[in-house]
Amino acid sequence: MVESSGALVELRSVDKVYEEGRVHALRAVSLTIRQGEFLAVTGPSGSGKSTLLSLIGALEFPDGGTIHFKGAPLARNGDLAAFRARAIGFVFQAFFLIPTLTALENVQVPMLTVERSQRRRRERALELLEAFGLAPRMGHLPNQLSGGEKQRVAIARALANSPELILADEPTGNLDSDSARTVMEAIVQANCRHGATVMIVTHDAGVASRARRTVRLRDGRVVDDSSA
Repeated sequence: MVESSGALVELRSVDKVYEEGRVHALRAVSLTIRQGEFLAVTGPSGSGKSTLLSLIGALEFPDGGTIHFKGAPLARNGDLAAFRARAIGFVFQAFFLIPTLTALENVQVPMLTVERSQRRRRERALELLEAFGLAPRMGHLPNQLSGGEKQRVAIARALANSPELILADEPTGNLDSDSARTVMEAIVQANCRHGATVMIVTHDAGVASRARRTVRLRDGRVVDDSSA
């Protein structure tokens, strides 16, 4: 058991390699993310940013070192799907909304295995869409929404089960500047109003400036860790 006051996620000397060891994506990365933090991870392409997010989200596993969530190790043999549904919300650059479902229905998807009551799922989804200014669009399909609206739906979906951690990978990468600002306000709101810890991976200095702490990677290593 890892004893660290306020630590939500802890990485200790984490390594990740691909292509039979020829690509060393992360090298001896040690990092602590505390509950309630808003953390940006930056660095050039190929520096290991998305790999770090995948490991913390239990989408992949390290080849060396350990990762703990609230003091417990992330183990390969656990019920990881249930863990991710309960504890982590994901926001990706490509949105990944289901094209045949409305905005309201898309937000409810993560709740299907957690909340049995259809009424409560609908109420929660509507509450989140209202919080992000999307209630008038709740009946629209993804192809009827703008890029910024799709991403706000994705953020609402990520918050559906009130996860402790939101992991966002280049969430503004496909958006124009006005939509990007709106989406960043929604992410800040997820942290400040909804209480989620947020880790956002970005190459955009403007996006990173919204975080209260910035970790910079280069060649798979942490080269800077600073707080605003």
